[in-house]
Amino acid sequence: MIPRLSRFLWPLAALLVLLPWVDGSTALLGGALLALVLGNPHQDRFRRWIHPLLGWSVVGLGAGMNLGVVLKAGLRGLGATAVSIALTLTLGIWLARRMGVSGDTGLLINVGTAICGGSAIAAVAPVIAAEEHETSAALGMVFLLNAVGLIAFPLIGRALRLSQEGFGWWAALGIHDTSSVVGAALAYGHKALEVAAAVKLARVLWIVPVALGLGLIRKQGLGTTKGHRPWFILGFLAAAGLLLWGVVGMVSLVAVLAGVP
Repeated sequence: MIPRLSRFLWPLAALLVLLPWVDGSTALLGGALLALVLGNPHQDRFRRWIHPLLGWSVVGLGAGMNLGVVLKAGLRGLGATAVSIALTLTLGIWLARRMGVSGDTGLLINVGTAICGGSAIAAVAPVIAAEEHETSAALGMVFLLNAVGLIAFPLIGRALRLSQEGFGWWAALGIHDTSSVVGAALAYGHKALEVAAAVKLARVLWIVPVALGLGLIRKQGLGTTKGHRPWFILGFLAAAGLLLWGVVGMVSLVAVLAGVP
């Protein structure tokens, strides 16, 4: 009875997570509960699908971004964003080594912490060919911190009497996933939401150079020889470009790059 129920519930759960009101934390918790209680009869199949699905998820992320808006919003905080990402990655990698975090789990957590949580992990995991358990551990840690930040940041901000703008910057730099940043800033105030959304969207764009850089390092065999070509980064840029230049503009650009007269 239980194996038959499990075979039915897993495809149903996969369809439910596509609903717009089911966030990443809920999906991760639901999948963990299903696996612990009923097991996963589709584990081998899911293992083959995980990296392609992560790649297409990154392409879908680009479809929700307007490069023009993001670039305009990011110019103001370009320096602070670049410095904070570099410091977070450097300190995080050092801490992971000191704490003995195995494999690529530490790297994925660091990338998620430095840029935009689960989205960054989804982009980098296929590039470095991370193992399934490494990706799951990193996502679980980041989603847990997101849940804490969503509740704790507004309370701490009010206790410290932070300004709307100050809280917006703090939330964008301190909370990982964009959805949690928006939720915490919305609870603090409208101005905080405007600032946090602009800074966070500009931060998300750093997925591209970071993923490409890690892909190049792995390709050259620095530290390990495994790694995949980040094809989905081009898809991310193309999807975001559709909102900026429109379908006609993107088709024209592709034609020019392909040498079509």
